[in-house]
Amino acid sequence: MQKTLASRGFVLDESSWLNPVESIWSVHVRDRECPMLFANGKRGDPARFAGQRTR
Repeated sequence: MQKTLASRGFVLDESSWLNPVESIWSVHVRDRECPMLFANGKRGDPARFAGQRTR
């Protein structure tokens, strides 16, 4: 993903990695040249939660 974004002129910094709960991750990324352009992503390990229903 970073290669694709870099080919389009985005240079990303991963400014914060959090692992508040086992198998759950949160990452804050921003563009190095435009820090106001950012995204927060969260993800869990799908294998750990297989078969559980979501609300």
